[in-house]
Amino acid sequence: MTPETSSSIKERISKIDQQIEEYKKCIEALEEEKKNLQKEEKQFLLVQETLENENIRSEEVKNENYSINRTSSAKDKAEYLLDLFYARRDVYALRSKNKENKTTYYPKCHYFWSEACKKRQMKEKGIK
Repeated sequence: MTPETSSSIKERISKIDQQIEEYKKCIEALEEEKKNLQKEEKQFLLVQETLENENIRSEEVKNENYSINRTSSAKDKAEYLLDLFYARRDVYALRSKNKENKTTYYPKCHYFWSEACKKRQMKEKGIK
């Protein structure tokens, strides 16, 4: 072997090593993208399942022939409303009177001061 061939071989090996490093970086980027896509897929499937459950639930409510009117009992009316709005059982309307003595309602969370209410904790920490 002549010295020129040896140096050209070393040069080719160096180029191949650089290519290998570039490919490794590409593989790492693709693996990261794959992880992100898998997370997005899980979130999508969860949302899709939730929407399907809500559609089934709304069909059930539509199929139940409620006959709510002025003479219906308060319990029947409450059950009907809870069937329509079943997402948050810990939130309810609180009645109060303003300075002009008018009755107003605002939402109230049953767990507002407890560990269960994350919104309150985030507000205290300054997170919106």
